[in-house]
Amino acid sequence: ISALRLTHPKVHIVTWNVGSGIPPDDITSLFGPGVENRSTDMVVVG
Repeated sequence: ISALRLTHPKVHIVTWNVGSGIPPDDITSLFGPGVENRSTDMVVVG
């Protein structure tokens, strides 16, 4: 990991806010493309 990468982490924040709806069994689509290509350092789900 480069020093630049440590000083500028990439965070993806997502919420599930559809009233009383139940999230799908597979929630990986909520995480965005950064998870698949490993360009996101942290994912926050609220």
